[in-house]
Amino acid sequence: MEFNKIFLKSLSLLKITNVEMALPRITGRQMQRSNVPSATPEEYYRRNMYLRLLADFENQLRDRFDAHKKVVVGLNMLLPKFCASASLSDIDDAVQFYLGDCG
Repeated sequence: MEFNKIFLKSLSLLKITNVEMALPRITGRQMQRSNVPSATPEEYYRRNMYLRLLADFENQLRDRFDAHKKVVVGLNMLLPKFCASASLSDIDDAVQFYLGDCG
């Protein structure tokens, strides 16, 4: 597990600086941040920090590359395997995307 490696590294850094790993103070009603219950500091940081970071990273990748999906599909239609069945409208997104580069 990658999180275990990160967590163990953070523990070693805390040990060097003489800081003890502890659970943050949890309030009964939390409005501005995550308040997922956990029994250990490792579980807390995995649930509240690491998993959220991975989810945000995944969303950013999806947002970034979904816009290029039509362009890539259009370029795929230029391959000989798909060229015979493709129409000009299939590659229109790719043409519009690269039109400025072909000046």
